[in-house]
Amino acid sequence: MKQLFLSFIAILFAAITVDVYAQDPHFSQYMNNPLDLNPANAGLFQGNFRGVVNYRRQWENVGTAFQTIGASGDFQLARDVFDNDIFGLGINVLQDKAGSSAMSNLNAGVSLSYTKILDRYANHYLTFGANAGLLQKSFTATDLRWDNQWTDTGFDMTNSSGETNLNEAVTLFDFGAGLNYFFGNSRETFKGYLGVAAFHLNQPNIEFLGQEEPLYVKYVINGGVEFSGNTDVISFYPNFVYITQGPNQLFNFGGDMKFQLKGGARNTGFLKESSVAIGLYHRVNDAIIPMVKLATGGFNIGISYDINIGEFTRLNGGTGGPEFSLIYKGGFGKGATSRKINTKFM
Repeated sequence: MKQLFLSFIAILFAAITVDVYAQDPHFSQYMNNPLDLNPANAGLFQGNFRGVVNYRRQWENVGTAFQTIGASGDFQLARDVFDNDIFGLGINVLQDKAGSSAMSNLNAGVSLSYTKILDRYANHYLTFGANAGLLQKSFTATDLRWDNQWTDTGFDMTNSSGETNLNEAVTLFDFGAGLNYFFGNSRETFKGYLGVAAFHLNQPNIEFLGQEEPLYVKYVINGGVEFSGNTDVISFYPNFVYITQGPNQLFNFGGDMKFQLKGGARNTGFLKESSVAIGLYHRVNDAIIPMVKLATGGFNIGISYDINIGEFTRLNGGTGGPEFSLIYKGGFGKGATSRKINTKFM
């Protein structure tokens, strides 16, 4: 296990030399937005229902702030159909609004997954997932400023801009798919996963102002390991995500150290467990991201802040912005005699 962990860390740090550029939209707490990473993540968690809400706001001191909002819910559609295999279903909505033009991306989709247990001890799992939905892109010129509005005392928004028909919106069908491999040992002291996904596989055409461009396919690779060794009090969770879409690339990596504050009681099990995790992440050539996660009673709250270190710091002084996440997992088991569901998953 130690050699595997050291090799994993070495790969992450070696990749720091990769040149990356801004990609939109994305969350710094990518691990807390599972369906946006891979449709194969639907249903892969402890319990039988999971709800997620994400909020990100950035660049408050550079014009109009950018904000991204996400929400998803997924559950096990069916279990024990084929030798304890699992079917998962999820719904994911993501909206990103950028700058004074209110350039908006709205993506809503449904994910379906099938998880195959690969061995008789149920330590290895392979999941295939697919996602289908609608993608809407729009912008408005209402709050933009034009040269015709410039006066001796500054911009006068009451003056006519001289521009017409600049408010547009386009709605497209979108399709994606992914694979995810998961491992959890029998003692549940070591877990690991590796996922590969592709979004916009149909490459829908985006047309604004008479110009038409296909949407690049977005490829996502993410993975991580969680291990606690011989103790249940402290666990480690190094992980990463790599995204490439056309000429744009993003590589984000880091890890959490989790401290269990209170274990599950005999009569209430998982619902009384509580923990705190402290994490530090790096988005290569862009930001350092400290993170705190609090978990209790099936709820998990994540708080992080982007500290920009890239070229954009000349404009924003390094103040990226905050991000928040809220996750609830239900149906895990409410007592010592109840059946715990998917304990090997994270």
